[in-house]
Amino acid sequence: MKRHELTCLQKQEVEAGKAHGLLEEEIRVYRKRRYNYLQMREIRLGFEQGLSMHDIRRYAHFWMPYTNMREMRIRLKEGDRDAVPVYLPGGIALAEAAVPVMIVLVSLLSLSAALRIVLSPVPEITLAADSIVLQCGEEFRPQEYVWAKDADALVLPEGFRAFRPGEYLAVYRIMKGHTPVEKTMRVIVRDTEAPVITLKTQETEISDTDDFSCRAYLQKAEDAVSGDLSPYVSCRTQTDKESGDAEVIYRVADRSGNTAEALLTVHIRKPEPESGIMEP
Repeated sequence: MKRHELTCLQKQEVEAGKAHGLLEEEIRVYRKRRYNYLQMREIRLGFEQGLSMHDIRRYAHFWMPYTNMREMRIRLKEGDRDAVPVYLPGGIALAEAAVPVMIVLVSLLSLSAALRIVLSPVPEITLAADSIVLQCGEEFRPQEYVWAKDADALVLPEGFRAFRPGEYLAVYRIMKGHTPVEKTMRVIVRDTEAPVITLKTQETEISDTDDFSCRAYLQKAEDAVSGDLSPYVSCRTQTDKESGDAEVIYRVADRSGNTAEALLTVHIRKPEPESGIMEP
């Protein structure tokens, strides 16, 4: 992933803002890689709920945990302007009205927080693997693949049930001070289950003078991922020269290349030969 490229979950928040009719200027406020997707969601929800640009900028800080952003968004929406806290990078909260009075204390506390950030060990994220493989229909549970030294500060990617084959990125993040620590795992979803062809019967009998259509005996062809594949079924006939019977082989493939076959046996009935004896 490029340094300034958004993750798939971050891109979903941008698309959600467009879908809800947000202005480009509003989307631009949170369309930044330094926000994780949960922080982006709180900013997006603020715009969707009618908060002003001034209100949004009071909590749109990349170092602020998304839980604190959510609290401020809810209080702003309820009209509580005076009691909205100001969150500093060190995790200190002051009443907004008290900032001018306590500016010296704030500076000292900010310096202390900055020193703690510099002296504290770098957060650690350990993933079970760089990539995992799921089958279509399985569920991705992000908590099962990670260990973090600062587990309380760990932000997990969203879990999902895999319905479509493809590759997805799961981003794990720890925010500590100004320095985010991220680890990305590839989630590969594969479809290895073959479709199923169902015939109306396994064998039939026809006269050698009858018209025969192989599709008349096809009931359905379905795949768990690709859905109805009936229009894509092909059939091929091969005749046994000794018995005169025929076998019709039905075949279909899904989008992932999984194939299925079914067999119809056709007994061909020939007319009885005439005896050549005239009736009196």
